[in-house]
Amino acid sequence: MRNEDLLVNWWGEATIGDGYTPYILSYHTAHVSASVRDEVKEAGLDNNPVVKEADEFVLRSVLKEGFQGYARRGNQPLEKWWWHLDKIARKEYPPELLPDYLREIYAK
Repeated sequence: MRNEDLLVNWWGEATIGDGYTPYILSYHTAHVSASVRDEVKEAGLDNNPVVKEADEFVLRSVLKEGFQGYARRGNQPLEKWWWHLDKIARKEYPPELLPDYLREIYAK
């Protein structure tokens, strides 16, 4: 997938969803959204401003609204914070594993 498409896909998964809940926060679709974020990471786009803005939106939303959980997760490493939104919502995620731009949001 082209980088531009990955950015558009992650933005949509993280912020728009079905118009009510972003897909990344929905029990039935969170695992699909997290897989899109995996592709973003694999493409080396973690520092792209669009990715950072979407990541920040996800973190703020999870901390404010909570998280429904994953229909499927498997064994994902803690370094992939987007697979551990349940822990983030409960403030049980190790903050040192978050990227710098998300730590301040998490600390509030």
